[in-house]
Amino acid sequence: MLKLMNFIFYFILLFQSNQMFSAPSQKQRISQTPKRQVNTKIQKKQHTKVQQQKKYNSPPRVIKPNRQGFGVYLGVFNYGKPLPKDPCRMFFCFYCNGEVKKYRIIKAQNQHNAYVLHNRLQEGYIYKIQFFNDRIVNLTLVDKFSYFTEGTITRITNNKIFIDNKPYLYHANLVRRILCEPGGAKIIIQKLNVGDYVNVLEKDSVVKMLFVTHKRKIYKPFVQGTPGVKTLKNYIKTALSAAGTILYVYGGGWNYAFSAGGSPQSTTIGIPQSCVDFFQHRDSRYSYKKTILKNGNFIRNPQKSYFPFNGYNEYYYGGFDCSAYVSWVLYNILNTESGKRSLNISSTHVAKTYARWHYGSFTRNITQPKNHKNSKFKAGNIFSVCGHVWICLGTCRDGSILFVHSVPSCSVLGNYAGGGVQMSAIGKNKKCDAYRLANFYMRKFYPEWYKRYRPILCTFNKYCNLKHQDAGMFQWNLSGSGLLKDPDNYANKYPHEILRDIFRHK
Repeated sequence: MLKLMNFIFYFILLFQSNQMFSAPSQKQRISQTPKRQVNTKIQKKQHTKVQQQKKYNSPPRVIKPNRQGFGVYLGVFNYGKPLPKDPCRMFFCFYCNGEVKKYRIIKAQNQHNAYVLHNRLQEGYIYKIQFFNDRIVNLTLVDKFSYFTEGTITRITNNKIFIDNKPYLYHANLVRRILCEPGGAKIIIQKLNVGDYVNVLEKDSVVKMLFVTHKRKIYKPFVQGTPGVKTLKNYIKTALSAAGTILYVYGGGWNYAFSAGGSPQSTTIGIPQSCVDFFQHRDSRYSYKKTILKNGNFIRNPQKSYFPFNGYNEYYYGGFDCSAYVSWVLYNILNTESGKRSLNISSTHVAKTYARWHYGSFTRNITQPKNHKNSKFKAGNIFSVCGHVWICLGTCRDGSILFVHSVPSCSVLGNYAGGGVQMSAIGKNKKCDAYRLANFYMRKFYPEWYKRYRPILCTFNKYCNLKHQDAGMFQWNLSGSGLLKDPDNYANKYPHEILRDIFRHK
């Protein structure tokens, strides 16, 4: 009897365990299996997405250099001829240790930092170069280092020179001259003379490298804006600070690859020194695109002009085009330090884009003004046409419009397309109020500019053309809730009142 009861007990226990731990039915297996597959695919997609984000948001690859040297940047090898699309396959020429050498720039891992080193290259400047296996990994201008000296030769003896009356030991065989010309800088042997302006690399008052070059003049504009002050008056002062000293360069202010954003100059607080140097080292024969021949014809020659050839923007550092100039003005209003994100926008789209950023409003309802009272062309307004953008300085009593922009214009010597940031006028003739104001202020407060160029008179139909769908006028929101405020009531003032207040003269 006891054996029978034990048998029944083990049978019941076995039956219960089979019910508790039985395999899933076919229906359960079908419903569960796809669920596990879907989760696996989602996890793979999420993992791939996270890896891509890490790749593109990661800092640039850090490579420790294994050697360094010094050299003068001369330009791109074979400039003007077809160049590789990948800039890291291009050769860049430097004058190092008495000879011209060609180097490539190491490829950046992060695509957003691909042109960082390219955007530091300025022809005729001395660099500290760091290498890794014959590729450039870092470039630094030497003008900020303690071993760099510049000045005027005041005295020369057999083995000693005096730079601004300070003595240095030197050897005559070290003397070279830097010639900054279109198509690439050049280095030639030079005899040193008293009065020459030199750049010197020295150690313990012993000259290691000596270059005769143009004298760098410290430029202080008559009108200066205050970085970060968001008022209409400060916006106009900032715009006028660049007038008369920044030349027009096609692609100036944009980086190596035009579509990749602005150059360091476009994010500089104040006037970039490279733009000042570029203006001071050129004269009335400067041409951004073409060179005039003796017979009156024009040619496009990479060895004679500063126009970008084959998509390479070699002279981005020398000046501003129209869109980079307007973006530079806005950058100086929004920021107090250099090197932040560029605000460059294509000229045709500037007015509409600023409206999209909620800085103000955009309108295409434009008519030519007959007087100041009923005009929409108020100080600070920005007008975009197809291929150009300009900043309005207001409407005069006779309905003529005064404005400031960066534009190529002929020099006093003839059809040399130079120009740059300048005040100009829209009116019937040169007797209109706007042109007379532009001519007076450019002559009085920008004399070096006026020796080369004259203000230009523009037509309303050309500078207010609405054929492009994005062309039109941007108007700042000055109600108090917008980006800019207008405590000085500049928006309703005449141009002559604004200029008189800014330049502080009677």
